[in-house]
Amino acid sequence: MAKKSYDILWVMSEKMGGSIISMASFFTYAFYLTPAEIGIVTIVLSISMGVGQIVATLFQDPLVCAKKINVNTVSSIFIGGVIIVFLISLILIFLVFIISGNSTFLELTLVSVLIIPILFMNGLYSALLRRRMKFKSLSQRVLIGKLLGATTGVVSVVYGFGAISMVAQAVLIEFFGFILLVKIQKLGVIKTFDLIEFRNFIKLGISVALRKLSWEGYIKGLPLVIGAYLGASAVGVFAFAWRIVDMPRTALVSGALSYALPIFSNHKNKMDLTVDFIKFSKITMLIFGPIFTGLALVAEPLVITLFGDKWLDAIPIIKGLAIFTLISFITLYIPTVLTALLTPKTTLKADVISSITSLLLCIMLIPYIGLFSVVITFVYRSLFNFPFTTREIYKRMGLSVLSQLRIHLSSLIALLCMSIVVTVFQHVFYFESIKMLYLSVTLGAITYMLIIYLLEKKLIYNLLR
Repeated sequence: MAKKSYDILWVMSEKMGGSIISMASFFTYAFYLTPAEIGIVTIVLSISMGVGQIVATLFQDPLVCAKKINVNTVSSIFIGGVIIVFLISLILIFLVFIISGNSTFLELTLVSVLIIPILFMNGLYSALLRRRMKFKSLSQRVLIGKLLGATTGVVSVVYGFGAISMVAQAVLIEFFGFILLVKIQKLGVIKTFDLIEFRNFIKLGISVALRKLSWEGYIKGLPLVIGAYLGASAVGVFAFAWRIVDMPRTALVSGALSYALPIFSNHKNKMDLTVDFIKFSKITMLIFGPIFTGLALVAEPLVITLFGDKWLDAIPIIKGLAIFTLISFITLYIPTVLTALLTPKTTLKADVISSITSLLLCIMLIPYIGLFSVVITFVYRSLFNFPFTTREIYKRMGLSVLSQLRIHLSSLIALLCMSIVVTVFQHVFYFESIKMLYLSVTLGAITYMLIIYLLEKKLIYNLLR
């Protein structure tokens, strides 16, 4: 138990540390750059990082889940992956060159495309370290890489290099991380390519990557839809709101899932997996839920305190995205369980359909309600997928939908009480933004902890023991 706590502490420290670094650097960009500049960079990185993350996922999760791997396996994945990455990068550059008439957009794309092969390599190294449960080594190197890359980007924008600083930061974070990972994990590549071995990994990887593509295609497609209908400045407002919510979400969720996947994969029977699924789900909502409920409650004083009036248009979007994030925690570990069971494609069709229809819904609504259409499509996507994902857990673990919801009952009651208390306080009293922010956070935290203590004494005692 102590070893598990130690490992997850390192995973979370990397993710939270990376999130703090990302927040600090993004706040700097939000101060120095205009919404239009941030909007253009968002579109560029949506394409290149989206492609890179999908390619990395294609190989990383199958490597983690595989029962046995050898040098031939790693070599085949490396050689096949390099070929795929090279072809994808060339195609992307060609398409942007043909389609885009904007020289700035083309220049930023040429820089950002470097991130695709780096993300692929980082995925291989990270997978091997996760198999060995070397979370401390992985976390330390990734965190240092983020710090070096972010520092370079921030210095660049402060000295007037503009939007390219954001793109350079994204590339350099992954590049520095790659250099540091090479020093602690040997890839062990030989000049061998086994097509059958490569194909077997691709079969599992494609299902996981398609799920990733479903999400990335949706989330990276939104800036393109917003830009087409509302312009680059609106993309900048959405990007700002999304970053405020997604940076802590990604840090927390990716850390939890990175730790959970090898744990779930190592279980030999359904009962142990079910116990851990319930435990992980309950604790995650217990800890993560108040963070995003609180973000929705204090979005206005938070933005005004840090940025003044420049990003006021983003406040309702931040609130909506924070509520969506809270909803998504209910089914957070279901895809991870399915991947651990080597059946990731069971809900894939529903996931892809939900992403496509969500984008279409956004296109239909955006001329009428603007950026708020994005929030509606996020919630719609979660509700669409809910019956399909919960049904799979029922089939494989025997947990009914009601049982799955009951896992989060205490947290949701506490979050509701917290929301009511803070909302009433904000409507009854008036303070300047920074004081309102401080008092709202303090009051919300006390209310939540008090209710949770009353409802979950036994769980809290076991966690602290």
